[in-house]
Amino acid sequence: MASNYPTSLDSFTDPTSGSSLASPSHSGQHIDLNDAVEKIETKLGIGSSSASSAAVGSVLTITSSGTSQWSVPFARFTNEAARDAAITSPTEGMSVYLTAPTVPAATGGSTFLPTGIITVYNGTSWICLTQITAQTDTTGTVDVNPYVALTGGGTAPTVTLTTGTTALVVVKTSFQPSVTSTQMVYVGVNVTGATTLAPNNFTVIGRPSGQTFGQSLDGTFVVTGLNAGANTFGLQYGRTNVGGAVSFYSRSITAVGLL
Repeated sequence: MASNYPTSLDSFTDPTSGSSLASPSHSGQHIDLNDAVEKIETKLGIGSSSASSAAVGSVLTITSSGTSQWSVPFARFTNEAARDAAITSPTEGMSVYLTAPTVPAATGGSTFLPTGIITVYNGTSWICLTQITAQTDTTGTVDVNPYVALTGGGTAPTVTLTTGTTALVVVKTSFQPSVTSTQMVYVGVNVTGATTLAPNNFTVIGRPSGQTFGQSLDGTFVVTGLNAGANTFGLQYGRTNVGGAVSFYSRSITAVGLL
């Protein structure tokens, strides 16, 4: 019985040129898929040499001029140094997972510091998009106007991560005033490292509700004006000039970089 099946892609009309190609010769014969793939790669300019060098998960982009290039939107490296050595000219939007990063850090009674983080290139710098959290439960006191560190209270909670010019910071604390009605208390975010930033613009203010037992403060800030790099976010505290110390406990801070 005569064949009506092609032996290769050459038996079809060329989709790029529109020219008619040879008719199939006989039936019952399979198409050579390897040959088909090679012909497609040749048409797209991604011969076996370039295809084999592309990383797993890479994306092929066809440019307006008809050329092709591989990009790696979500690759995996050990740390920042390995990433930067492999991707010397990153493009905006590239995402890289680091299995053992060296920059993120957290201090406190308990911390959430994952072994791996997600970083994204924003066109200028790599940013950590993974949340880093630190918390300290022990009680410390303050007896001055803002802003200072607490006296006592165990290890102060801080978070360090690589950011661009903006970060999202969430803070929370419980407090116990010694003056129940007129004293106001403050909790602010300060930044050190690549940036030195006082907490004045990023402050939670609370007034005791006539009680001396524990009350809470929490706030979320978009911290702007940062220098790109490893920034450390911490907490500072204070009270108004009414007299009497304020005790702070169950203090936590969470930070994540924003594009």
